Amino acid sequence: AKSIGEEGDIPEVFVEGIEATYDSPRGEFNAELTSILSEALGIVRDKEGLEKGIKALEKLGEGECNVSESAKLDLAKAMVYSALSREESRGAHQRSDFPETEESFAQPSLIAVTDLPKGGK
Repeated sequence: AKSIGEEGDIPEVFVEGIEATYDSPRGEFNAELTSILSEALGIVRDKEGLEKGIKALEKLGEGECNVSESAKLDLAKAMVYSALSREESRGAHQRSDFPETEESFAQPSLIAVTDLPKGGK
């Protein structure tokens, strides 16, 4: 059995698509977005790191963004704002500043973020 990462594991068409995304003139945007989300939404999170991620996303959105990038920014912000509002630890969502499980979050919840600027800016 092959382990993940061995040659031939990932179909070449996907590898080419990933490489094209990061090698494109706007590949810097994708790399920066990935870096911000990896840092802010790691396995263990805290308020300071999440707020730093939001600020970094806002700064990334200050430049010219195409439609795809604006959509990615909007989704990224929603993810980080959602993680920030969840002040508990449960499953894969671990907050070092809120290590306990909060029973009020045991039910499905809906969070509406209404203050995101349009167009990722």
